[in-house]
Amino acid sequence: MLIFFFLIPHLLFSGGKKDNKAIETKNNNTPIIVQNQNAFFTGDGAKEKRVAVLQPTGKSLTNSEQWLLTLIQGVLTSDFGKFSLMTIIDRQNLDKILDEQKLSLSGNYSDDEYIRIGHLTNTQYIVIGSLEKISNNNYILELAITHLESGIRKASFSPTNCTIDDIKNQIIIKKASEELLQQMGVLLTDIGKKSLYDIRGTTKNADISLSKGIISQRNGAIIEPLSYYYEAISYDSSLQEATKRLSSLSSPIINGTLDESIRNDIERRKQWLALLTECENYYKNRFPFYVYYATKLRHAYTNYEKETCALFFFIQFQEDRIISEIVRGLYKTGKMK
Repeated sequence: MLIFFFLIPHLLFSGGKKDNKAIETKNNNTPIIVQNQNAFFTGDGAKEKRVAVLQPTGKSLTNSEQWLLTLIQGVLTSDFGKFSLMTIIDRQNLDKILDEQKLSLSGNYSDDEYIRIGHLTNTQYIVIGSLEKISNNNYILELAITHLESGIRKASFSPTNCTIDDIKNQIIIKKASEELLQQMGVLLTDIGKKSLYDIRGTTKNADISLSKGIISQRNGAIIEPLSYYYEAISYDSSLQEATKRLSSLSSPIINGTLDESIRNDIERRKQWLALLTECENYYKNRFPFYVYYATKLRHAYTNYEKETCALFFFIQFQEDRIISEIVRGLYKTGKMK
């Protein structure tokens, strides 16, 4: 008789995506990454154009579907940056500008606000659109690129029916990217089109986790977006936006203060209590640790009289990184007992 020990692990995901990037070196030996884009399109790649990609407006979407809008915005931003020479405003910088100017991130803007956003971001064109839910699993996606000075629509993706899977696997977004790029004067080569639609599973999962984290953070949460950002990086370690957002959100915790402008111990304690309460609620239905184990069984001993043997394998428990950062932060406050 064989004796086995079974353990159901908490699944960990990892992955990364390759891209057509070359490493060059400056005079000071600092490496820089240069995208090899020449093979992706013909012509000048619309290099004189500056574009800001705004989040589409959501129509009839539930709160749990808001991340679809952020996903669309993120994929379009990435595609425009990779498959053209247009200058694309970084989404984090765009969010910061809109937040500082007290402008909503929801995509609902007036004509005057569009012009204002163009001036603030120093862009000539903006990408706008909408995602409307028409039934349980059916949506209509519509996008357009408008020249801010003239108000003329330069490119459009006509209202198109799609399912939630079409959005999650990015097929409908990639189709929109191709059409919009073409109308902006960027003609993709066969290699470019193949690369555009070559969407790896880890990339899709990373983009989804990042999008959910952004929406959660905008709603005022801390623990949940941290978890999403860690998850995004585990899928794709090259996803710089997830890394930057994670660093920005976790830094105040690691340093022992949630807000450096708060000097009153009572107020600081309230913030920590709110964070710990959120943490407790978040981990009620989730494992606060990971389990690493060896898949190879090893022989421990044999009982020849009973004709049995014992087998074993190695396991290791590691607490969630979010928990580790909170504990580190608490120690740095000098108030942890």
